[in-house]
Amino acid sequence: MQLAQTPEGKKVTATADAPKEAICPHCGGKLTLRSRKAMNTCEASYFWRHCSNQNRHCSARHRPVA
Repeated sequence: MQLAQTPEGKKVTATADAPKEAICPHCGGKLTLRSRKAMNTCEASYFWRHCSNQNRHCSARHRPVA
């Protein structure tokens, strides 16, 4: 997920200088800022991810819930 919200309700994009925690705009759950490096360019890409086992049925999750 690229867009999240701050506790004040402002939208924030997942970048290197974004806050480490945010709120999901879909379900209100807690998100953490994550990053990974692309294998072909070695550049970091940033994204928001739900905290472990929280809001497993949120529509913003990309993987199916077991």
